[in-house]
Amino acid sequence: MTQQLTVKPVSQTQTCSQCSHFNDYNESNGRGWCQLFGQQARKHHQRTNDCDLFADTDPIDAPHPEFAIDSTVKVIDPDEHHTEWASFS
Repeated sequence: MTQQLTVKPVSQTQTCSQCSHFNDYNESNGRGWCQLFGQQARKHHQRTNDCDLFADTDPIDAPHPEFAIDSTVKVIDPDEHHTEWASFS
């Protein structure tokens, strides 16, 4: 007995301009506002994994990253001297 597989097409990369949370300012540079994350965005920005994770939540209550990509953060460990705290990007 042969098993049939269903092949689904790979979805095209979506951008902010296709998102219902994007408020387009209709500026020539593509600037607008992301209501989901409460920050400036551009029409051409690609949809991210965070968009998928939080898109179905209420934007006001949705937890969202407080740091930009490539931000350096320190992990504060009260049991270590501050010079020994780890840093991550």
